[in-house]
Amino acid sequence: MTLFSIRTAVALCLAASLAACGGGSDKATFVVGGSVNGLAYTGLKLKTGDQVLPVEPVLVAGTPQVVRYAFPKTIDYGTAYTLTVDASPDKQACDVYPGFGTNNENRDSAGHTATIDISIRCQTKPYSLGGAVKGLTGTGLVLINGSVDTLSVAAAATTFAFTNSVLVDASYGVSILTQPAGQTCTVTNGTGIMPNANMTSASANAITVSCVTP
Repeated sequence: MTLFSIRTAVALCLAASLAACGGGSDKATFVVGGSVNGLAYTGLKLKTGDQVLPVEPVLVAGTPQVVRYAFPKTIDYGTAYTLTVDASPDKQACDVYPGFGTNNENRDSAGHTATIDISIRCQTKPYSLGGAVKGLTGTGLVLINGSVDTLSVAAAATTFAFTNSVLVDASYGVSILTQPAGQTCTVTNGTGIMPNANMTSASANAITVSCVTP
């Protein structure tokens, strides 16, 4: 047997061994998984193909922790896949972040990267904080929410709304920072927990600023 024949025989034996063991990249399978950041409420569902996966929050002292997720069914090497947020928690908006695959289209094929590790970002919804104003005729009224967010209210205004929004379930506390010229104003329903909606003059338990002239 020539040296060439020996080398050929060895190569064929190695190839046969790999095939018998399931070797080769075309035999590999992949788990679609990754991490979720900022998840504070239940209700998140992720979807890939025909699989829908609920993901539960993990809180430590009320602070959301990073949650790992993995779909139970694996996909074969070369299989095209997508990942979408099938449902977000009622009080949050979740999305695939910052996107993956070509041009961040949230689609790719298994094996394009060594592992499939896709990040999901959840952010608590912000809403406008405002209310009603009654009897205001003077100028100079300034409201404050908490200790830093201030709002100047024009004379004769009947409603108000702070520029900065407030996150769902965050506490608020509206009070008078500066009284208007020639009037005294008081706040009703000034403290509370932000609902899953804008606070306006039409809201239940609306914040009301009432002004009177002595």
